[in-house]
Amino acid sequence: MAMDRQEQAGAPAHVMLALAANAFHQAALVAMVPVLQQIFGLGLTPLGLLVGAGLALAAIAVPLWGGLARRRGVDLALRASLIGACTGVGLLVASVWATAAGMLPVAAGLALLILARLVYSLTAPAALPLAQAMGAQRAAAATLTAIGRANAVTGLGRLAGNGLVAPLLLLGPALPLALPLPVYVAALIGSLRHAAANGTGPGRSAADPQAVAGETGRATGRGIAGARKRMPLPLAPLATAFTLQLALGAASVLLAPLIRDRLALAPDAAAGAAGLCLMLAVAVGIVMQLMLRRLAGERLTGALLAGTVAAGLGLAALGRADALPAIALAIALVSAGAVLALGANTARALLAAGAAAPEPEPGADQPAGRGSRAQAATWIASLQFAGLAAGAVVAGILGDIGFPLAFAVLTATLAALALALAAGALAARRGRPAPRA
Repeated sequence: MAMDRQEQAGAPAHVMLALAANAFHQAALVAMVPVLQQIFGLGLTPLGLLVGAGLALAAIAVPLWGGLARRRGVDLALRASLIGACTGVGLLVASVWATAAGMLPVAAGLALLILARLVYSLTAPAALPLAQAMGAQRAAAATLTAIGRANAVTGLGRLAGNGLVAPLLLLGPALPLALPLPVYVAALIGSLRHAAANGTGPGRSAADPQAVAGETGRATGRGIAGARKRMPLPLAPLATAFTLQLALGAASVLLAPLIRDRLALAPDAAAGAAGLCLMLAVAVGIVMQLMLRRLAGERLTGALLAGTVAAGLGLAALGRADALPAIALAIALVSAGAVLALGANTARALLAAGAAAPEPEPGADQPAGRGSRAQAATWIASLQFAGLAAGAVVAGILGDIGFPLAFAVLTATLAALALALAAGALAARRGRPAPRA
């Protein structure tokens, strides 16, 4: 009964803090692409490969976190994710600060940067899908509300990151990346207090502490092995998540260089302008997240198709924009469409996973379907990170060739996805069996 009430309440406050810190860090990092190029002497292609490699690692690691959450509980998985995020951000701050100050050679600073991205990518990205799984339920409207709230908090973190990049850069190149550290510490303290209040210590499950202690590493090993073998979703939602995030990730990476090129700005000024544009995009995204239930309701397929079309139109406009207001409005349209499409896609996947989940055993520490939803959410997140990784690489390669070509390719990609979704919806409608009496 206690777990049922916890599920109704969704993710606790310390989890929301972690989501905001993750989003702040990622937003600041994307807006600082020109600054990082200047500090480490990197072109767009190697920087895109570096960002893409980190996202690819996240794509591989996130389903393993779902397996751990299924076997040992979501709370333990989230706590471990927090520790890794804190460590990765600390290393990244040290890399940027020491290299910019001349305390480290560029090669050594770049090596530390790669290590920081490795640690961060293997741990921090698990927080959002696990939080989504905590709040998701068996009804479409309630699931959309839970997804929207978690994503809205993430959007607030992005909004703060984008808005504070320019003023923080005036105080030092590492400061925008360092600001999430105290938030991570507060979230970790909240996690430990939450565990103490629920009578669980690190590494123990609320249901049967002695049994979990006896399992030690074996339960985790079985959970990770199970995650490798089990993909509890059909191909369509996974491919959709990948394609949407590929286009969105590429557009985000290209935004600051596009502004620098089109408006002839210095790297710092381009980073600040990109941050302002992304602030508008994220603000629009937050509103869309909070309205997911009203916009989509039970019409998840229609919302998915409409969001994909809107994002594609935004990309087409972004490729032709040559003034800052036009660029800002175009990236805002991309954000609005992507939020609607990704929310509907995730909700469909979580509903399917929850409906197919077996009832929990007597005395289980998680509500019915939570483990299955956690596994499904992490697989969706995995493909989204894989899409972001591919998008970063595509952005680097196509951006070095030319911005018009890059945005034409991205627009065509979402157009193809929209056609595939429409064809799939039509085929499903034609092949739908008659309702049972």
